Amino acid sequence: MSGDTSQMDFPKRILYLEDNRNDVELVEAVLAHEGIPCEVVQVETKNEFLAHLDQLDFDLILSDYALPGFDGASALAAAREKCPHKPFVFLTGSLGEDAAIDALTRGASDYVFKDKIGRLAPAVRRVLQEAESREALQRMEEQLRQAQKMEVVGHLAGGIAHDFNNLLTIILGHSELLLRKATPEDPLLRVGLEQIRTAGERGALITRRLLAFSRKQGLQPVTFDLNEILLGMEGMLRTLAASQIELEISTATLPAFVTADAGQMQQVILNLAVNARDAMPNGGKLAIAIDNVDIESGSLSISGFCGPAVVLTVRDSGTGMDRATLTRIFEPFFTTKEPEKGTGLGLAVVHGIVKDRQGHIDVSSEPGRGTTFQIYLPRAAAPESVHLPQPIAKPPRRATEVILAVDDEPQILAVAAQILRMEGYTVLEADNAQAALAIASAHLGPIHLLLTDVILPQMRGNELAAAFLRSRPGTAVLYITGNVSDSLLSSSSGSTFLEKPFTPSQLIAKVREVMRISNKLRALVADDDADIRTMLRTILTEVGFEVCEASNGRQAVEECRKRHFDVIMVDIVMPEQEGLATIRQLRKELPDLKIVAMSGAFAGQFLHVAHMLGATALLSKPFRPGIVLEILENILGLTFEAATTTHA
Repeated sequence: MSGDTSQMDFPKRILYLEDNRNDVELVEAVLAHEGIPCEVVQVETKNEFLAHLDQLDFDLILSDYALPGFDGASALAAAREKCPHKPFVFLTGSLGEDAAIDALTRGASDYVFKDKIGRLAPAVRRVLQEAESREALQRMEEQLRQAQKMEVVGHLAGGIAHDFNNLLTIILGHSELLLRKATPEDPLLRVGLEQIRTAGERGALITRRLLAFSRKQGLQPVTFDLNEILLGMEGMLRTLAASQIELEISTATLPAFVTADAGQMQQVILNLAVNARDAMPNGGKLAIAIDNVDIESGSLSISGFCGPAVVLTVRDSGTGMDRATLTRIFEPFFTTKEPEKGTGLGLAVVHGIVKDRQGHIDVSSEPGRGTTFQIYLPRAAAPESVHLPQPIAKPPRRATEVILAVDDEPQILAVAAQILRMEGYTVLEADNAQAALAIASAHLGPIHLLLTDVILPQMRGNELAAAFLRSRPGTAVLYITGNVSDSLLSSSSGSTFLEKPFTPSQLIAKVREVMRISNKLRALVADDDADIRTMLRTILTEVGFEVCEASNGRQAVEECRKRHFDVIMVDIVMPEQEGLATIRQLRKELPDLKIVAMSGAFAGQFLHVAHMLGATALLSKPFRPGIVLEILENILGLTFEAATTTHA
């Protein structure tokens, strides 16, 4: 069976146990003639053979059966013990039928007689292809197991976060409201309230860390100077390092702007610092540095990453890692630490955050020589105004709109209503969905915003919004939730959400943002799956888009020729004209069109091709509504309230 080796990686490395050099040269010539590039490493003795088995630096084992001082059966037994998944083929002139059958039952992949050397190439092709298929299947099974682990722990984290974030919202809300009323005459009261608020913010950060690995956290990507994040963490890092570790922190000479979630960047630095500390139980040096660099295409080990970048370097003088450990460090739940000292999630979180930001990680390490992590992130343009913490201040005008607030947690409802009323809003309160609908029916004037928790007794927030909008179409909807995964379930009618815990300032800002969304942007959704189109139409419509649909690439191009679209979302796999061809055509005809390429096929591999063909952004299926909205805000260069001005 010759088989097709076009999809296999070459050259292959073959370990050949053979005492005759002429036979080795014959094998090299036969395989080269048959189009199987390979490097044949000859070993003649038992010790040489066992040493190579320990290194695992080969793809296939060939072995003679009769050898001086060592026999093929013993070689097979050793190979099956040390590397059971490596293919093993006997190439011999002295293997009888009974011995051949016995070899196959003991784990040999095949046998070839030297006087029938023409069978060698087909046998090698077959066993290599089978080995690669087994490895691929094992990778898929391992990915499935890891996904199942993440799902279980994610559900647990989400349940904890829901209750914890409710408590933190009450703490943050009341502490900030009291800070507004505190006077300079009572400095002790102000200091106490500020400490309460700081503790609440630290609690919120802990919750985000808990949810990070399960990707259930709400992200708030903004452009900021990474130098400021590192300097702000210096006190925490010095406490972490303790006295036995020398900590060196250096920042870039110029601002190092990145677009990311600030909390996530803190997680990256903290997780790397904790790993470095744990690798230096007897003390050492930890150096954390930030710099601006320009990456040339193909430089270093960064595949597909080039241009202006910000590099975060974390270097320790600790125990280091061997090559086998390095290949697994980003696997969820993989850890070399004792059970009570590590979960194996820290570096998995780091990897996920960096990849979400289209970044890259370089790791170098050797046993006894320490480890260096280098995180490369795309450098962002300087923001119009740097995002720094702002003092508590009232907005420039008193609000006059009417808000219907719904939450079954009395303290959450009370603090939210108090915050809104202090800004001038008229607030109608309801502690369940039925009460909210009754209030809406009885209220004679307009209701400008429905502010509702996602989790309500008897009726979920999305169901309440759907019933509410039937009688009051066009009303803005803002969901609040203690667990972002809950808000995703409300995507059928949700415009946007505010994650608990929130401060009064954050609540007011989000309410104003939602109310300013009025005029519509235009989007085209091109996907042959009607359910996907419906879901995206729902998501986009609820944040102010006018949405058109296309079921194939050719129809999408025709729609784009008829009218203007601010953005088009294109599936990669479609009938009549697939997505890659559609993207290429649209980019040629409409060079300024914003294109989001979507795919869940082939593990998203085609998305990289779509990017090279001109896609503005990439969206992997399955996706959550929050990611869709985040991508659209980023590529359109505005927040949704700004869109009303642009398209007025």
